[in-house]
Amino acid sequence: MGRSSGMYDIVVFGATGFTGRRVCEYLYEANFREGYKIAIAGRSRERMQKVLDELESKYPMVVANVDDPISLRNMAMSAKLIINCVGPFRFSGEGVVAACIEAQADYIDICGEPEFLERIQLKYHDAAVATDTLIVGACGFDSIPGDIGAMFTRQKLKEAGATSISSIECIIRIQNGIQGSKVNFATYESAVYGIGNSANLRDIRKQFATRYNDHPQPKGLKLDRPSYHYDERVKSWVIPFFGADGSVVRRSSRFDIPKGVPKCPQFHAYFAVSSIPWLLAYFIFGCIFWTLAKFRLGRYLLLQFPELFSCGFVSRSGPDVHQIRTTSFVLKFFGKGYSSFGIESSKDPDISIQATVVGPEPGYVTTPICAVQSAFVLLKERERLPFNGGVLTPAVAFGESSLFSRLNANGVVFTSP
Repeated sequence: MGRSSGMYDIVVFGATGFTGRRVCEYLYEANFREGYKIAIAGRSRERMQKVLDELESKYPMVVANVDDPISLRNMAMSAKLIINCVGPFRFSGEGVVAACIEAQADYIDICGEPEFLERIQLKYHDAAVATDTLIVGACGFDSIPGDIGAMFTRQKLKEAGATSISSIECIIRIQNGIQGSKVNFATYESAVYGIGNSANLRDIRKQFATRYNDHPQPKGLKLDRPSYHYDERVKSWVIPFFGADGSVVRRSSRFDIPKGVPKCPQFHAYFAVSSIPWLLAYFIFGCIFWTLAKFRLGRYLLLQFPELFSCGFVSRSGPDVHQIRTTSFVLKFFGKGYSSFGIESSKDPDISIQATVVGPEPGYVTTPICAVQSAFVLLKERERLPFNGGVLTPAVAFGESSLFSRLNANGVVFTSP
């Protein structure tokens, strides 16, 4: 069986969801320059028609349901590429991946769930290679700014003379307007189940370490900081970032992409907190959240009363238009490496660089930009990508493509002093 020659170039699955709608909005505008054949997919024709009416679009509709494998297979057979926006992915994503591999339709998603991303790589990588199907997860804010940003930092370290890399640290800061920001319920729901099933992730990582033992080993000093600490480099308190960035960047580090750029053996991601009161609030509510998420009754309470347990930060209706417009993000990368002389003469890295990624609101503006531009690159440059098939990270799939320049041109900007 050959690769999918579906009637549509791109099908957006989950087009009626909060994020899926915004992916469709951005795709509708961006596709005027590209001219691809687009369709949207979801469970309800009525809800999909409402999305199309808002866009004033006549995109075809494909009815598909995660509980109906035949409908997923038919959807995959109709497309050259699926953008999957249906979460939580731990419950709804695997069937879509399996259908795409069977139909040989390429796949990207906006997943930020490490357990799903790593499980899919373990279970489906060989099948994706065998069928020349590209499965690229984490193509939203989780984790293209982090993964491509770490790759960019590696490149800058090489340009500065590093022959090997000691570590890269990333500090994430969300900048809100006067009305603050909110997170949609589906993102919160994914976090609840992710923490509640963290034992599954530990088991997957044991299997991963057994199967893949090619992760680069640290050279020189081990990166070791307290979980909560004041970071003079960003003049802020920082806490561990429990998103997908660490998982994605570490898996990218297995591959020699871009070619000739040193791999990164140590990567840590942190979240910047604006003040000590906010630090205490994160700590208190984090402890409550983490404890409740470990138990079925606790998860029920967290999901029934998201506004209460997040102090209003989570909303079933998501952020409003003004909150989206006034929110942005900054990622600061701090890379350390060795020149050939430095690694022989000292345990301390003798080369340091900084890099920055800035962009608009993460979940509902940056995520559509990243996902749609990734889809365009995969369709336009597929023959020039380093792998024909496999379950890959964004940096591995797109590290030698035009994605970097496309992101810069569309508001997700990478710089280094």
